[in-house]
Amino acid sequence: MQNERHRRPTTCIVCGDSTRGYNYGAPSCPSCKAFFRRAIVKGEVFGTCSMYGLCATQEIGIPCRPCRFERCIKGGMNRQFVSCTETSSPSPVTSRKSSSMDEALPSTSTSIPTRTLRVAENRAASAKRQEEEIPTIRTEHDAYHPIVESSAHYDTYDEPFDELPELIFVENPVRIESIQETIMQNLIQIEAAHQKLRISTYTPRPSPGLTIDDFVNGPSKLGVYFEPFAGNLVPVSMHHIPLEIVIRNRMPIDLTNFDYTKKKRWQFQDAVYSIEFIKALPVYHLMDYCSKKTLIGSAFTCAYYTAAFYSYANHSDRTCYPDGTVITWDNEIIKQSPGSFRFYTGIIAAMREADLDMNEYALLKTIIVCNPLLEGLHPCDVTLLQHEKERYTKMLFSYVLARRGPNKGPVYFAKILSISTTTTILTTWMKSQCILLMALGLFKNQSPFSDTIHHSR
Repeated sequence: MQNERHRRPTTCIVCGDSTRGYNYGAPSCPSCKAFFRRAIVKGEVFGTCSMYGLCATQEIGIPCRPCRFERCIKGGMNRQFVSCTETSSPSPVTSRKSSSMDEALPSTSTSIPTRTLRVAENRAASAKRQEEEIPTIRTEHDAYHPIVESSAHYDTYDEPFDELPELIFVENPVRIESIQETIMQNLIQIEAAHQKLRISTYTPRPSPGLTIDDFVNGPSKLGVYFEPFAGNLVPVSMHHIPLEIVIRNRMPIDLTNFDYTKKKRWQFQDAVYSIEFIKALPVYHLMDYCSKKTLIGSAFTCAYYTAAFYSYANHSDRTCYPDGTVITWDNEIIKQSPGSFRFYTGIIAAMREADLDMNEYALLKTIIVCNPLLEGLHPCDVTLLQHEKERYTKMLFSYVLARRGPNKGPVYFAKILSISTTTTILTTWMKSQCILLMALGLFKNQSPFSDTIHHSR
């Protein structure tokens, strides 16, 4: 029974490396043991995965620091096992070495051979140099993990201190290019799911009691399979009256009898589809409830940007939709409503000028969504969104330089960022027209959801 209880482990629960003993209550290698002890002694607080979620996909190997600490805790390493003496000791290596020598050497009153004293002094000096020099060997991704620190919690099966390896070398470290490529592929997959949802039978319908709170919780619909929409897929002109003319002539709009089986009410449904897209982003699940409401409340900007790129990808100079609907006006209508004409063509023209491709579109879409300037965000979530926006902006810049070269890259990068500004300006104008329409009582299907969406800033 005693042998089974103390059976020597073979695998580290953190990195999967070989080990010979238990450290702080869990089987772990010396490197992970030293990492856990340093984190507790220094009182470090870790955030989310610094490898953008890639650590969760690999069961073996050394993860990033936040994920490494999380694996230590989940694997059973107990922070209470880090004794107070370890926490207060500035030089754990020296203290252990000196205590070992105190026990091994006789008292000073006894005659000590000169050779023994010299060996003891050399060992103490060597341990001190290791303590001073090895912690400075670091890389950006923590590829080297010094393990010179000691602990009083090595059991009888742990490796002797003098035989421990000094460094752990990562043979195949994850390159930043590979990380960026993985993130881009994930964004492309989310975008493909967004487009599938737009042509699916998922056609949410507005109701008088519908609120933005109905969409905050729950998983994203992008992960749910829906049958393709069976409506008309032949391009037809949409007899859409511009809002300037509607407001000028006080024309009421009543969509109570709208047939959702044949057509989609794109302004409303694209907003809902964009909400599902936002909920699929990892950053959404790191925010508090009020910030989530604020973020999905800005879905109109994402919706119009998505519709514009769909039109651009299908070689249309004006907004068109997956069911074949194309907004067309004659010259007389265009003269009476220049704002609406600019809204349905301006974003597409900006994309054509920048020669936008799918990767640039997906990155810029995430940049537009992660807007830290939205009113109503928690201060911590403002910082979170700012960090995400900067991260994706750097990735976009790197991709544009790689695609277009160092000479043309910066110019096209500025053009691509200007698409975000154009989208925001035109969406703000459209929201103001919708608010005026509702204020005049011309829209008969008003709901708390539409109020929140249109008043989002």
